[in-house]
Amino acid sequence: MATDLGPLFPNNFTGIPTHMSTGDFNIWGRWHAFNWQHFSGFYFDAAVGVGTIPPPGGPEKLRAAWIRLTKKRIDAIGLRADAIWIIEVRATAGSSALGAVLTYLHLLRDDNPFSLPLAGAIITDRADDDSRRVMAAYNITAIEV
Repeated sequence: MATDLGPLFPNNFTGIPTHMSTGDFNIWGRWHAFNWQHFSGFYFDAAVGVGTIPPPGGPEKLRAAWIRLTKKRIDAIGLRADAIWIIEVRATAGSSALGAVLTYLHLLRDDNPFSLPLAGAIITDRADDDSRRVMAAYNITAIEV
């Protein structure tokens, strides 16, 4: 199970990350504008887990692409001096965003390329009280922008 982080971007990168929707990018931009300096860099669209093994045959390049595209993909990984943030960016975050972060944390712990502790975070435009309470119970940081 090989984690594929992809390229490391500088902390002040303001482009649109790979596979981030326009709505999520707007949320990310509002948060990033005031928080980028707390991070040394970011990975975007990092692939974790094993993905789905393609059927036998076919060019190796296509088989590798199939596997990467079927792995779970993390919106952003933020590098801090004290921890690695696993970040889900989601409008109206609820149980599906929480499930995504918990899945990413579990899979990344199985193949962790970092020597620092992992921390989960959800950056959203809104979350209801129940969702915030459950996120806190699982030690996931909920950030509303």
